[in-house]
Amino acid sequence: MSTPLVGLDWGSTRLRAYRFDEAGQVAETRALPWGSRQLPAGGFVEAFAQAVEGWPRAPVLACGMVGSRGGWREAPYLDTPCRLDALAGALTAVGAPDGRTVHIVPGLRDPAGPDVMRGEETQIAGVLAQASLPIGDVRLLMPGTHSKWVHVSDGAVTGFTTVMTGELFALLRGHSVLGAGLPDGGADEEAFALGVAAARTSGAAGGLSRLFSARALMLEGALAPASVADFLSGLLIGDELRMALAAGWAMPDAPVQLVGEDALCARYRQAAPAFGLILQPTSGSLAAAGLWRVATAAGLLHGRIHA
Repeated sequence: MSTPLVGLDWGSTRLRAYRFDEAGQVAETRALPWGSRQLPAGGFVEAFAQAVEGWPRAPVLACGMVGSRGGWREAPYLDTPCRLDALAGALTAVGAPDGRTVHIVPGLRDPAGPDVMRGEETQIAGVLAQASLPIGDVRLLMPGTHSKWVHVSDGAVTGFTTVMTGELFALLRGHSVLGAGLPDGGADEEAFALGVAAARTSGAAGGLSRLFSARALMLEGALAPASVADFLSGLLIGDELRMALAAGWAMPDAPVQLVGEDALCARYRQAAPAFGLILQPTSGSLAAAGLWRVATAAGLLHGRIHA
């Protein structure tokens, strides 16, 4: 089998490996539970061996937390504004015991924040590889444990900010007086919409000022215990959207590209109309597309590595 590149999307909780064909399409994918925070005996070396077992000895390009300070080898950040093509010229190499060299994509740092990202920069490169996107300004929302709002202008990331919406939800749901010990229920769209509305009308005080209303509504019988999680989800996502508008990361009626897992992206799209936002979903494996784009620019496919 012809394999010009092996790509690794290596985050903190999982490792996804891609074997590419000559056309840059993913011919085979492997998903392993070996994130940078949970590795097998033998660490990164053993996880890598499992990811590429039986595959041809092709060039290897990795992105994500594998390049963090606690990763396999730290890949220094590049400061914004940063053209995405510059990623290809700043790869960090680490040798594997089998003789292969793993090239790691650098993360990005926004000195104005300050703020950092790892892995998302490669997804952004994948988004921009889609021919349907405009050449000029592009705004992106990348929801997750730590959501990223990103501004790209003419192929350069000019700035970004991180919002810890997903992590805050998990903490409130599992470890706070608001959500700990409450039963799980099916999706309650009305409770979610109620939370979104609470964030939208919170004014200068912000959504955090409305958090305890989740408990008050439950005690009054206006919110079922099994619906508290949906209310909190709507409140936190709504407050993130409110923040993005206030800070200029998003503008009413100006499309924002939405990058993330389908179920979570659907929640953001559900909340967006309350704030006059247009969130456009993206499709395909964007990390894989970004890895191919960076590898091509770096000369990995032909053995000419850019210094």
